[in-house]
Amino acid sequence: MYSPAVCNDVFHYAGLIHTPTMMCAGYEAGGRDACQGDSGGPLVCQAVGSDQWQLQGLVSWGFGCGQPRFPGVYARVLPVMGWIRTEMAQLNRV
Repeated sequence: MYSPAVCNDVFHYAGLIHTPTMMCAGYEAGGRDACQGDSGGPLVCQAVGSDQWQLQGLVSWGFGCGQPRFPGVYARVLPVMGWIRTEMAQLNRV
């Protein structure tokens, strides 16, 4: 995962990454990435010092698939967890 500053300044996104709700992740050299049809899929990372995996983001968009210097762009999960929980609770009442 890269900071929004790195995504916007070092990679080719030039201000397209909205800091609070988006992040980019991938390999600078490319080769591995989410692609068409993967939108909404999970970005999971292993917790530091643990064998547990944590949901960090959801596939949002990118330029091509696995292109060098174009990491995938993901929606951050943590800033919207309250909204997700509220929506899920509403679904359980139906």
